[in-house]
Amino acid sequence: MNIAVECSCGNKICVPVLSKKAIVVRDNLQNKFDLIDIAVEKNCLKEIQIQCKKCKDWITLNFD
Repeated sequence: MNIAVECSCGNKICVPVLSKKAIVVRDNLQNKFDLIDIAVEKNCLKEIQIQCKKCKDWITLNFD
């Protein structure tokens, strides 16, 4: 599975995702975006905030 992330400025990336591999998702996002902030609740990934390298806006990804 892949996650497609597109900023309002048009910057778009695709990140590969493996089941129950939150660390891999984080590492892949960190390689493509400048800054990253992660919220974890009860050992489950809840939210990732990334900053677009092109326009510096923040993008929030929520996980259920």
